[in-house]
Amino acid sequence: MGNEWLIISAVAAIFSLGAALYAARRQRVVVAQSRASSGDPDREPTNQFWLILSTVWTLVFILAIGAMIWYFAQEETRVSIVSPAPDALVGEVEIVEGQSKNVPDGNTIWVVVVPAPGGRYYPQGEPIVNAADGQWETAALFQNEADEPGSFEILVVLADRDAHDRLNGATTLAGLGELGPALEELPAGAKVYDRITVFRR
Repeated sequence: MGNEWLIISAVAAIFSLGAALYAARRQRVVVAQSRASSGDPDREPTNQFWLILSTVWTLVFILAIGAMIWYFAQEETRVSIVSPAPDALVGEVEIVEGQSKNVPDGNTIWVVVVPAPGGRYYPQGEPIVNAADGQWETAALFQNEADEPGSFEILVVLADRDAHDRLNGATTLAGLGELGPALEELPAGAKVYDRITVFRR
């Protein structure tokens, strides 16, 4: 409900600001005409109501937009890889570390390794289920079907329940040192939030 109220407030502020500015402009026209008819061009207007109102609504508008931007920034889901760094040299087994924020309920984080170029998708280890806000890590196996050095993509994926089940059925356990069954493509409901390329020694 918080999003709705912020949007309503921002829209109301925009319309009110427009009305106030229009009214202030009309007031200036009236004042100018009054000055002209009185023959006193230096005469000050006696009524500053609309000018004050337009100033107040300008401030309300700025505050409403700022609050909306801040709220949406706080609510945004973020999942990223911290280590290894892009283009890093890795061993056959490495710990992949990352950060996450505002992960929706019922979603899980998966690290997926893709041997390049055009390799299949190898979900790594266990899903990261307790990292709604904070740090996470998992072991990853960097191995291709030829078991040779090469480049690999690391993907960090946020999966809904159906995608979780598909990924869970194709898991590679780094501790066993062998590739799992893999997937030809990521399942629907699995969204990639970050990806880097690394190189196996």
